[in-house]
Amino acid sequence: MERPREESVADEKTPFDGDRFGFTRSYAGYGTSTIWQDRLNDIVKEGFTCGRLLDIGCNYGFSLRTCQAYFDVHGLDISRYAIREAKRHAPTANIMLCDVRKGLPYKDGTFDVVTMFDTLEHLTNHDSVLRDVCRILKPGGLLTLTTPNRWSINSILFGRDYWFKRDATHVVLFSRGSLKKEVTEAGFGHVSVRTISLLHFLSDFGRREAPASASRDGDAGQDPPRKGWGSRIPAPLKPPLRKVYRWIHDFPTPWGANLYAICRKRR
Repeated sequence: MERPREESVADEKTPFDGDRFGFTRSYAGYGTSTIWQDRLNDIVKEGFTCGRLLDIGCNYGFSLRTCQAYFDVHGLDISRYAIREAKRHAPTANIMLCDVRKGLPYKDGTFDVVTMFDTLEHLTNHDSVLRDVCRILKPGGLLTLTTPNRWSINSILFGRDYWFKRDATHVVLFSRGSLKKEVTEAGFGHVSVRTISLLHFLSDFGRREAPASASRDGDAGQDPPRKGWGSRIPAPLKPPLRKVYRWIHDFPTPWGANLYAICRKRR
C-alpha cells in the first residue's frame, strides 16, 4: 500500500536532517531499550556471531552500539543530524552519510548481515533497494528488517492512512504477504515474517541494565539514559511483570504494530 496521494519523499534538508518533528525526543528513550539486544540475539540464533554488519538507516547508532560486541559494524543514514548522534553513541563504527535510494556504495558480497529497522517504509524504490541489499550480502547472508504493519490494530482503529498521518515521510506500507513477496522477489529465501507485539510500548517492563559492551570508553560523556515510566514501578513487582511482558511480547498476533522479517540470501 502506497501513500494515497502524490507527495515527494522528504530529502535530507527537511525532516530527516534535523529535529523538526521531535526525533530526538522520540528516539532518545530507545537508547536503553532491550529491543537492540533482542535483535542481536535473533541474529546470533541464526548462526551469525562475527563478520561485517551493515545497519541501513542507522539513526542514532543504538543498534550499532549493541551489535559491535560481535560484528565489525557499519552504518548508513540520510540525515547528517542522525549521523552526528550515531558517531557519538557508536564511535568505533564505520558510519557514512548516504541516500540509499541512489544505490549502496559497496561491492558485491561485502556483508554477512544487513539490518533495516523502520527504514523500508520511507523508500519509494523499496524494490530496487532490496535487490541492492541482496547484492552486497554474501551468499547465505542475513537480512533482518522491521516496518509498520499495514493491518495493525492502529490502522484498523484509526484508518488506513494512520501510518501516513503519524509520519509524513512514510510512503509505503506492507502486509505480511506483500512484504514476504517483496523480499523473495529481491533474491531472498527462507523468509520469515511475523508481527511485533501490540504492546511493544510496554518495553519498560522488560528493560534491564545495559550490558557491559554498551558502556565502553567510547561512550563516556554521552547523555545519561532517560528513564521510562517503568522505572516508577516498585521493585518487587518488576520480576513478575517482566514475565508477563515477555509472554505478551512473544505472543503471535496478525495485528501487531510492526512487521519483523528475517531473510537469508539464496546461495
